[in-house]
Amino acid sequence: MIPLIKISKIVVHTALTSITTCRQYIPSDNRSFFVRDYSQSNLPQRISNSSYQNLLRQLPSLRLVVLGCARNVERDLDAFRSHIEPIIDLFHSSSRILIFESDSKDKTVKKLLEWSRVELYTYRGLLGR
Repeated sequence: MIPLIKISKIVVHTALTSITTCRQYIPSDNRSFFVRDYSQSNLPQRISNSSYQNLLRQLPSLRLVVLGCARNVERDLDAFRSHIEPIIDLFHSSSRILIFESDSKDKTVKKLLEWSRVELYTYRGLLGR
């Protein structure tokens, strides 16, 4: 509550403040923040093997959506496919792979259309925007 001082018929509001001197903060570790070793307590905890087995049993009931962008990646699609399909197989059969393609000059679109699990969205003319 702000104290009021009444002088004749004029009411003056005053605020009480304490004056303290500032002390310079000197960190115990003067290295840059990206060099310091911080505690790992905020990271996810490693799950035990039993929890891992429980997680593997739950994966088939979960749905996964993989999103990707593609442009002139024909030569990399086979490797991507060999990595992503086993992951998708762990999840529910309703999981999807969505790929957005734009302005490829190689056979990226043809190869993506041959991949039955991919939902392909192609957009032309994005390169010049």
